[in-house]
Amino acid sequence: KEGYAAADAICKAIGGKGEVAATENPGQLNHEIRIRSFKERIEKNWPNVKVVATFATNQNMDKANNGTRTMLQAHPNIRGIFTPEASSGLGCAQAAFELSKGDIKVICCDIKESVLDMISKGDMFGAIQPNVVMQGYMSMMFLYMAKHQLLDPMNGWKESGKPWGIALPFVDNGLDVVNKDNAKYFYTKNYLKARNLKGVEE
Repeated sequence: KEGYAAADAICKAIGGKGEVAATENPGQLNHEIRIRSFKERIEKNWPNVKVVATFATNQNMDKANNGTRTMLQAHPNIRGIFTPEASSGLGCAQAAFELSKGDIKVICCDIKESVLDMISKGDMFGAIQPNVVMQGYMSMMFLYMAKHQLLDPMNGWKESGKPWGIALPFVDNGLDVVNKDNAKYFYTKNYLKARNLKGVEE
């Protein structure tokens, strides 16, 4: 779904037509799924948009920056770039902004303060952020129920030996598309200040 959301966001931003690209980190499954989903979504839902280039960065900002410059020389009509993580997103965004002044929309997965700063200034288009509150909350709920043996369904689970007696449901923690309009809400420092906390240690 992160790849789908990135595809939809970029394609809408470029008016539903044109050339886009993506970076890759071969060997990291979640990143491979994000890129594959990005490509699938565009092929299925955006017939006038084409992924014309990909290149490996291995999550290295400098490789992403240099690779973006090389790629744009070969494909000067690219109008959007998707990276499956933040470091490559920063490198691509730096190069793309210097070359296009914001005309090339760069979106990554995951955020950190430097990503939010670029998005807030308009130097980067956006980011896909998993809902970390739901990730933490649902994980704790499952652990709590297991520890206190609250899962005891009326079936033959004890004889079968299946852990907890049920198949745990798939939990979709959801995601947010972070952009210039809402980036301020994702800063940890702003959240801590709103809750009258001084730092992460609290």
